[in-house]
Amino acid sequence: MRKSDTIVTRIFRLLTGRVSHREQRQLTEEPSMQQAMLQQWHTERTVQPVAETGRRIYKGIERRLEKNVEAHRRLLSGWQRYVAVAAVFAGLIVCGAGYLLWQNVFQSHTQMVEITATQSMHYILPDSSTVWMTPGSTLRFAEAFRNKRDVQLTGSATFDVVKDAAHPFTVQIRRASIEVKGTAFQVNYQADTDRYNIALFHGKIDFVAENTGLRTALLPSQTLSYNPQNGDTQTGRLPGFTWQDGRFSFSNIPLGALIRSVNQLYDADIRINANISPEITFNGSIRVDETIDEITSKVCFILNLQKENIDDKTIILR
Repeated sequence: MRKSDTIVTRIFRLLTGRVSHREQRQLTEEPSMQQAMLQQWHTERTVQPVAETGRRIYKGIERRLEKNVEAHRRLLSGWQRYVAVAAVFAGLIVCGAGYLLWQNVFQSHTQMVEITATQSMHYILPDSSTVWMTPGSTLRFAEAFRNKRDVQLTGSATFDVVKDAAHPFTVQIRRASIEVKGTAFQVNYQADTDRYNIALFHGKIDFVAENTGLRTALLPSQTLSYNPQNGDTQTGRLPGFTWQDGRFSFSNIPLGALIRSVNQLYDADIRINANISPEITFNGSIRVDETIDEITSKVCFILNLQKENIDDKTIILR
């Protein structure tokens, strides 16, 4: 170790109170220290005893060294603050870049789930909402569905949506959307007329037409018919029934009103023969996933009627 290094080490030990009396005496015998003591001697106006002078010299040296150390500490502290601020900005830049990367790369490649019903299908969405899909209909939604409850529907389906105010539920159809408030409703697409028929069973929905920007609020038992080509929108009403767990329950509903409801809800063409009174009443329930043939067989059994199947959609009750 160099001699200068030894002196510096002793000085720092002196400042920290860890130097012995022997080391203090050795430090005063160092030429550089003696020169500093001599300079201190000549700055004094009066001559004092050697011991007192030595102590004053030590005090002067300590003050100077303490000032240098404190300046070094302030410099270090300021440097550390600059480093901390720079680190914060660097962190913000990195986080911002990471967020933009996530948006531009990962979000743009969001994994989608597509469900196509080859037959009548009962499907449970990740948020526990229920969908009854008709044959040929398709649902598309993101894998991260709980974060954004957005469903794209092609065809027809009935929804029973779990209420979650923090995560709105939206059904996208062609050139329109349905904003759901925790609701049961049906979207029925009629390909032959290119119209959507929407029926609300309970809760509330807002229908928004893309062509016109028109927003229509529906209440229970209200219906809406929509043409995506020209934006034509018409509202109507269904006869009274209750909805629970995928079933329509009817109480003392006239046969004529029942058939109108079934035709609209199931896109059917059920007719009543002239010899049958449309005022006879029906009591019973119909599952949302029942076929037209099953529904008409149930009605005929309860009301003691006969039926004639003309084709898949047309049935005459006799």
